[in-house]
Amino acid sequence: MRIMTGRSARRALVVGFALAMAAACDDDGAGGDERAQVDGGGGAGGVAADAGGGGGAGGAGGAGGGAGGAGGGAMGGGPDAGMDRPDCPSDLFLDVAAAPGAGDGYPAPELSARCEAGELVVTSNGIPHYTFVPMTPNPLQASPKEWRVPLRPTLAAEPTDIPLLGQTGFTVNGIPFFGPNEAAQPAAEAFGDPVFNGITDECNGHTSREEYHYHALQERCLTVDGLVAEPWRLPAVAGDHASPVLGFALDGFAIRGPYECVDVDCTAIVEMRSGWQAIGDPTTNAWDAYAYEASDDPAVLDRCNGHVGPNGRYHYHATSGFPYILGCYAGEVDGGGGGGMMPGGGGMMPGGGGMPGGGPQACEEEADCVDACPTGSQGCTCFQGRMGNPRCAPTCNVAEDCPDVPDRTFACRNQVCVPAMMP
Repeated sequence: MRIMTGRSARRALVVGFALAMAAACDDDGAGGDERAQVDGGGGAGGVAADAGGGGGAGGAGGAGGGAGGAGGGAMGGGPDAGMDRPDCPSDLFLDVAAAPGAGDGYPAPELSARCEAGELVVTSNGIPHYTFVPMTPNPLQASPKEWRVPLRPTLAAEPTDIPLLGQTGFTVNGIPFFGPNEAAQPAAEAFGDPVFNGITDECNGHTSREEYHYHALQERCLTVDGLVAEPWRLPAVAGDHASPVLGFALDGFAIRGPYECVDVDCTAIVEMRSGWQAIGDPTTNAWDAYAYEASDDPAVLDRCNGHVGPNGRYHYHATSGFPYILGCYAGEVDGGGGGGMMPGGGGMMPGGGGMPGGGPQACEEEADCVDACPTGSQGCTCFQGRMGNPRCAPTCNVAEDCPDVPDRTFACRNQVCVPAMMP
């Protein structure tokens, strides 16, 4: 199929990282970091795990919850903004309980964030904090979620494909984000770029059958000032401050808005840009319509849409151009999108198989996975493993949702069942 050809071609573009080690400590107290740089991006220098930073909102609260601790302001600050805070970035998440919510007849948004055992743990019911504007035939419904990502993310030996379908991370208002392509429907826009095709709302979100999610990020929808019914009516972001953290990828690295300081003294602000260039029509098969071009311009990001910032830490940026959020994972991913149940990712059964009597079923779209997972599965999704082709995998909100498979115990990681022995 064409979409698989596009995915294979994209993987062929991904070259390994150049790895080095440095002994210096971070200014936020982290020990010796793994340092690396994704090939092709502008900028230079060592990389430290950027698990937060940027001015944030008050601490997250559920429906009726309090505002929590004070943050650093809606627009963030200099390149080290937020880095002198405690290791837990829970204060970056918005108090969605203070917002109007999606509208009459919808559940109130719920969101909480905490840190435990070296992980950032975020729970949400998936309801946007602003007025819901239908863009697809799918209804808005609560979709309970729990994400766990490392507080000290680790750069992988080489970049990893993001999933063709499904979640690649989550935002500070508790909404998941997907990659820059749709599924097979509508047929006239199969696997196309939903931003280009104009099928997302003013915050670049819409509903799938399961959940509301983003395909791109709008900074004014994801700050304290955006806790209003229609944040898209706020003035456009001026670009005179460094952007705050807007979310986290499933590898644990932070995603900032598009604007960044050019140096540690923040003598100027620059808009970071994607290095992916259009080579075709993205109405269908989006990944075939763009190619990454390396650049020496420090404002051009690497193929994963990230870089080493002036504070020496690796992070991603939300950009105005494709892939909008992530082009690949720069870090190691546990669970959703980066390994776990596919060939090369650990395997659900000895030898990489997962289903009784055979391995996981191959898939190209969600429809391929109807009734394809073991009996007792909550759901079944088309899941892109770390090295293999997409396969059908059980979905979950908690570990108890995972199916009973002989001699295997599962954990629920980012809404996908993975073997419990995985770290």
